[in-house]
Amino acid sequence: MATAKTEESFSQVIRMNVALLKFSGTIPMDDEISSKTLLSCGLTIISGAALILHTSAYIYDFLIHAAFLETAIESLALIIALFGGLVRYLIAYWLRGDMHKILRTLDDLWKTASDDERRCVNSLMKGAKNLTYFFLSQCIFTIFFYTIAPLFVHLHDSNSNATRSLPYAFFTEVNQSPCYEILYFIQVFSMLNVGVTCVGVDMAGPLLITTVCGHLRVIRNRFRSMEQSMKIQMNDKSDKIIPRISDRYNQAIVDSRLEIGINNPVETSVASELRSCLNYHKIILKICMHIERLTKIIFLTQLIGSTYILSAVGFKLTGNDQDKFKYSSQIVIGLVQLLICNWPPHDLMTESEAIADAAYFVPWYHWPSALQKSIQIVILRAQKPVRLTAGKFVYLSLETFASMVSSAVSFFTVLRSFNQDKQL
Repeated sequence: MATAKTEESFSQVIRMNVALLKFSGTIPMDDEISSKTLLSCGLTIISGAALILHTSAYIYDFLIHAAFLETAIESLALIIALFGGLVRYLIAYWLRGDMHKILRTLDDLWKTASDDERRCVNSLMKGAKNLTYFFLSQCIFTIFFYTIAPLFVHLHDSNSNATRSLPYAFFTEVNQSPCYEILYFIQVFSMLNVGVTCVGVDMAGPLLITTVCGHLRVIRNRFRSMEQSMKIQMNDKSDKIIPRISDRYNQAIVDSRLEIGINNPVETSVASELRSCLNYHKIILKICMHIERLTKIIFLTQLIGSTYILSAVGFKLTGNDQDKFKYSSQIVIGLVQLLICNWPPHDLMTESEAIADAAYFVPWYHWPSALQKSIQIVILRAQKPVRLTAGKFVYLSLETFASMVSSAVSFFTVLRSFNQDKQL
């Protein structure tokens, strides 16, 4: 007895990531009515304005403090982080049509999948979904640190006339009430908007990639199921027993017989299943091309920015700032950003390559030549694994992650040596 499919849609499964993208205005609201359209436009303007405002403020702060190494390094690190976030947001917004198309295609594949196949896809998506929550919590935690640091320093300063400072850079000093309090809360809320926007955009690519990995795993499982079914059929001496490989493709059996010229119903069912896997694999490879177009510059900015931020934050933590503890959580954010642009592409490369092995071990050599050609197409496609790049310059993998962490440590050593030589 067939079990009923769960009614949960793909958008509901990734509801957190969808909510973050809608909050930033990257993808539209569900209902295409005027109020929803205006809300999406308003959220887009707010997210873009917050990123531009904070980036401009830190560029100004960098220019006026360029003579002080520690302050300049801190400002430059935040400029790279904010400007990188702005670039990634603009790319995601510019290519929002591609993102929406990918989401619709994945939703269609989700609807046609069985419950077991949905669980398979969801198991590979789980890491990206959990990482979204962790990344968001770390961003909020970092913003909280930056928020309380000026208050903490002011309360523990022995000089009662010490100047109050804002949590983030601004174009001018503001000390008088109520302007200070108003600008303080504006900075906090605008930076929270920046954090949520960056998490939504940064985690969109990894989530799509891990979803594709899940579908590749489903294709591999179908080939393995086909292999087991064919082995059972070859060992069965009775020609009257026709095992069902899948009841999903019974509609195509008659067409398969006419086109391929197969009279054996078992081989006809295999032909239908094989044709389905062939089309399924073709759709997934097309999605991978769209993901590469969407993420190549996004991953490049993450790769470069995170490497410098790790070096700069390490340099600040070795300094003598009273509020240097606020930089500690940025180490985690830098590592997470390096991980999310290398780990999902590595899994995608592995899963796409595994399709060739799964297809090869199906006993295709017992099939007619028409079926053998179909399986050869799958093997030829899968022999060249899907490899995502950072701006077409470097392939992304866990080896790249280790290499960039090593580069960050080397750059930190250079900064520290330069600072020690300057003090001498």
